[in-house]
Amino acid sequence: MGTSKRKLNEKIKQLIQNNSSKDIKESVPIATSEIITEKELDKVFKEDSFRLFVVAGINGINRVRAGEFGEIDFEEVKINEVTLQEIIQRILDIVEETVDTDFADVMLRAFKLALTATLKEDKAILEFVLDFCFYLIFLLVQGELIEAFSDVYTDFGHDQINDLIKQQVRLVVSEELNDLITDYVDGKVQLKVLLKQITSKANAVKIGEF
Repeated sequence: MGTSKRKLNEKIKQLIQNNSSKDIKESVPIATSEIITEKELDKVFKEDSFRLFVVAGINGINRVRAGEFGEIDFEEVKINEVTLQEIIQRILDIVEETVDTDFADVMLRAFKLALTATLKEDKAILEFVLDFCFYLIFLLVQGELIEAFSDVYTDFGHDQINDLIKQQVRLVVSEELNDLITDYVDGKVQLKVLLKQITSKANAVKIGEF
């Protein structure tokens, strides 16, 4: 574990312990805002690779819907789990061939989760990008907080803590970002503008607003 990560872990654990007398629903937003900073987001949101993932995902989704994956019908993708996973893997293969820059493993995991939700639930393209951001930030926050919260709030299992973290991150990465995400996809704003807005929202979300 690097020095900076160790310091962050110690800071988070101390923060949670200092708020251990509070309801866990009050502590989660406080701890989450410590993780969702521009510095931490920069570690997983790499400008070049993130944009390539977004473009490849959008192209893959559009190709599936247009029936451009051979014999596979989109309606079957939505209802057949085996077919869904086959399509996702084919899109992932294309992404890995396209993205030649370094990217965090968490980005690939978030991409797969967002892609799965989009195809299975037939979501709009904008929702795919929003979900990609959501899962990427959720996995980042989860990785930093889950053990610390488990140590302090021993009555809560990992599933319960994960649900609370998901709810909090969803408040931050919400549909209010849609216009900014559209501008990012269209190349009108840089990624750093989007990340700055996300960190501002993380600090502005009311404590216990679930």
